[in-house]
Amino acid sequence: SWVLRRLPLRGVFTEIEGGLVLYRDRPGALAFALAAAVIGQSACCLIYFGFGRSIGVESLRLADYFVLVTVLSLIKGVSPTPGSAGFAEGVIALVVEPLGLDVTHVVLLSLLMTGAMFVWGWPGAALVAAGRRGGGAR
Repeated sequence: SWVLRRLPLRGVFTEIEGGLVLYRDRPGALAFALAAAVIGQSACCLIYFGFGRSIGVESLRLADYFVLVTVLSLIKGVSPTPGSAGFAEGVIALVVEPLGLDVTHVVLLSLLMTGAMFVWGWPGAALVAAGRRGGGAR
């Protein structure tokens, strides 16, 4: 379809293959990267789970969040809009409604996580800005 042809999936797989070839002689580094990715994704799922409980989502188990967060991440990762603004929420609604999930809660979870990541990024942004103003390393 037109949408699939527009997605940068071929480039992503090419980059993954290039990384695997580059590190083929360093299986420990590949294992560490995989472990870090799994830990990061798991932490994200736990945060979504906490947000879900805080807004009253009781119908989803922790295991459900591992699937939901992966789907949300994929949707946000291929969004054609900056920061997936608007697009991701629309696609999320289309994906979760047939599953019987409350679209409002899932979209709210997505927005809460986006906001949290924005807030969590500010200390790093402040450090980078301070380093540039002070003539630090670039």
